[in-house]
Amino acid sequence: MKDLQVQHPNLFVSSDMLTDLSGYDFVFIDSVNKMELEPNDLEILKANNPTVSFIYVFQTTKNGAFRGSNHFMHDVDIVIEIPEKGKAIQNGRFNQGGEIDFFDNDSNEHDELNGIKKSKSTSSKKKIFKNPEWTEPKDLPQSDWRNLKIIKKYYDEGDYSEAMNHAMYRSDTEVREAIPPNIWKAIGGMLTRTGEEKLKALLDNPKNWS
Repeated sequence: MKDLQVQHPNLFVSSDMLTDLSGYDFVFIDSVNKMELEPNDLEILKANNPTVSFIYVFQTTKNGAFRGSNHFMHDVDIVIEIPEKGKAIQNGRFNQGGEIDFFDNDSNEHDELNGIKKSKSTSSKKKIFKNPEWTEPKDLPQSDWRNLKIIKKYYDEGDYSEAMNHAMYRSDTEVREAIPPNIWKAIGGMLTRTGEEKLKALLDNPKNWS
C-alpha cells in the first residue's frame, strides 16, 4: 500500500475479522475463499451489522466461475466480474447489467455501470416485436400499471430518453422488471448475459414478430 501510495486515514487493514465492525461504513473481505467463510457466515455478519455495506472478493476458476457455493451469488445485490485486467462486468438481480473499461478515459463510467447506455435513434423501419400486454401485470398494483403505461407511451412515441428516465427515477424495481427485454434494451437499458440469451430466444421465434 505504501509502494502504491494508496494509504488513507479512513482505510484500515486487518489480517483477522474484527469482532466490532460498527465503526465502519464499508468492509471488504478479501477473500471469502481464503477465510473459508460459508454463506451462513455472511448472513450472520450482515444481520449483526445492518449499517455496514459488505464487499466480498471471491477467487475464480480458470473457466471464469467463482469458487464456492451458488448461494453466495444469490445473497448479494450486485456481482462485478473482472474477466481481464482493466475490465469490469456488472450483473444484478433486476435484469440489468453493464461493463466498463476503467482505464479508458473516454468511457461513460457512471451510466454504463448503472446499466444505462445512450440510445441511438434510427429512421429505418424495423420489424415489430409483439409483446403480450405487459402494462397490467397481475402481480403488481394498479399504481405500478400507471408507471408502465407512461413508459410504454414514451416508447411508442419514440421518446426513449424519457421512457428510461421514468423507469429509472420515477419507478420501483418491480416496475423495471416488468418491462419486456426488447423494450428495455430499445430505450437504452443493458441486459445481463442471461437476459440477452432470453431475448435472443424470443427473437428467433417467428411467431413473436409482426
